[in-house]
Amino acid sequence: MQIFDLIFDRTAGDVSRGTDKGFYRHGDLNRVRAAVLDLRERLSAAGYLLPPVSPLTEWHENDVPRRSGIEELLRAVRLFDGIFAGVRPSSGFPASADSLDWRGANAVEEFLYRLGRTEEAVEDGWAYCGEVNAGEVY
Repeated sequence: MQIFDLIFDRTAGDVSRGTDKGFYRHGDLNRVRAAVLDLRERLSAAGYLLPPVSPLTEWHENDVPRRSGIEELLRAVRLFDGIFAGVRPSSGFPASADSLDWRGANAVEEFLYRLGRTEEAVEDGWAYCGEVNAGEVY
């Protein structure tokens, strides 16, 4: 499951020290893309009606991230807002690709993580019954 590979513990120190978490590269963008696609598939299979999204860019190592591709990805993430009550993007969620810093990256990935955990909890709460158990008194 893609959701639990998400990273949302970046710090200003990661940026100043130049650690892997301090930069948003192709692998990070693809991780978010995969989480969006995974969540869309799981929620659609569970009967949630989701607005369509344009195909999301798959990033490669030597790609220069384009604003349009990042905006497209942020738009796809924002479409999940309101699916579950109480699971909303934080105030740090980037308004645009221009405001995507380490805090924004944390907000995007944490929102997707919380959605994934909530979807799992909802699914775990479903009651199943078969012919043998239907109508029985416990």
